[in-house]
Amino acid sequence: MDYQICFESFRKNFALPDLLSVQQLKQVDGRYLKVLLLLFQNPDRHYTSDLLSSLLELPESVVEDALRYLARHGAVTLKDQPAAPGPAPVISGGEVRPRVAADDEELRFLLSSMESILNRPVNSTDIQEVIQIYESYRLPADVIIMAMQFCAGQGHSDIRYIKKVCYSWYQRGINDHHKADDYLQQLARRQSLEGQIRALFGANQRQLIPSEQECLDRWLEMGYDLDVFRLAYERTVKHTGKPAIAYANRILQNWKQKGYRTLQDIQTGEPERGSTGGAKGRSSYDLDSLDRFWDEVPDYPNSKGGGAG
Repeated sequence: MDYQICFESFRKNFALPDLLSVQQLKQVDGRYLKVLLLLFQNPDRHYTSDLLSSLLELPESVVEDALRYLARHGAVTLKDQPAAPGPAPVISGGEVRPRVAADDEELRFLLSSMESILNRPVNSTDIQEVIQIYESYRLPADVIIMAMQFCAGQGHSDIRYIKKVCYSWYQRGINDHHKADDYLQQLARRQSLEGQIRALFGANQRQLIPSEQECLDRWLEMGYDLDVFRLAYERTVKHTGKPAIAYANRILQNWKQKGYRTLQDIQTGEPERGSTGGAKGRSSYDLDSLDRFWDEVPDYPNSKGGGAG
């Protein structure tokens, strides 16, 4: 197979030291090289073994083995020795808390805001985790505060949950106040629409089964307004006698495949049977086929009525 180097990709590049012989490259675990590449891609970033594990989706034990291997070959230096004594810790409420650098007002403000946001006492573990988020993910304090407020509003004040959310934001590039605000507004609109759809289909008082949740997740990616889902609901009930999510999913998928984007598009291109105008009263989906499909679908929890109507 012939290949050609793509020099366009070299506009952003980094150098690697000549550490390993050809024989060593043949034998080295490929996962170790992933760790090496990530370290050299961002040499000014502070990585911990658990952060590397999360970023590369590798077991932390493998990451630690990789770091020891790289240290033996002079690529990295492991800080196994105890750190030099620093400022004395602050003792408050029986908890030992690390003293924050006096010149980092942003971090000081972040740590001082934690208890009021989470509405609970914070301990040294909470503080260490937040400092790691701040230093490793390079998220500004106000963005971390917004993530904490979002998690607390969802009933999650556990620092491990908050760390996962911050990591998700880091991966999505949500790294300033404006991006975080836009994302939270988008998320609020999505959650509101999901609640309205669930209520429409009578599923807001029960747990969705996995296949129904998959359908709902796909619907939220379609970009439709609630009035489109209401029409799908009405046609579903008309033809099945029940608010069947699986049946409605077939209808919505067909509308999406036809390129319909609004309620008007659907009503023009696909009126109900017996109506006049638009596509000569024909639907873009085969109702008889849908009825046969519905005959094979079991009843849903808390639903009433039989199969297709």
